[in-house]
Amino acid sequence: MAAGADLGIAPHGLDTLFTCRLEKGHIIVGMDTEGDSHVYRVGMEWAARMDKPDFVGKPALVRLAKLPIDRKLVGLVTDGPAPIEGAVLWDRDQTTGYVTGSRYSPALGHAVMLGWVKLVDGALPDQVRL
Repeated sequence: MAAGADLGIAPHGLDTLFTCRLEKGHIIVGMDTEGDSHVYRVGMEWAARMDKPDFVGKPALVRLAKLPIDRKLVGLVTDGPAPIEGAVLWDRDQTTGYVTGSRYSPALGHAVMLGWVKLVDGALPDQVRL
């Protein structure tokens, strides 16, 4: 710390990195994903270049693209405290999903989260609550 004091260094750890990844919307496979997750559900269509002639998994993605999406992984914010992972998300009086990761973001001044949310008539609800 003394050697880098003139550079303004500060200590950080995994909790800080976890907060930064939520602020950026970076997913952790196995924590934010489920067994049937794919690029269309996690909003990462850009990661699979379907215009390539062939690649491992392309036939599966072609089939998945034809299926309706029933839920999506989305970024969420709240002015309240960051909920625990696994907290239930509600749309009016119905459960609609759950939180996969959350932290309070000092940089943004509110809690940031990733969570799975069910689509209603093919669209995300306008608002969900904890």
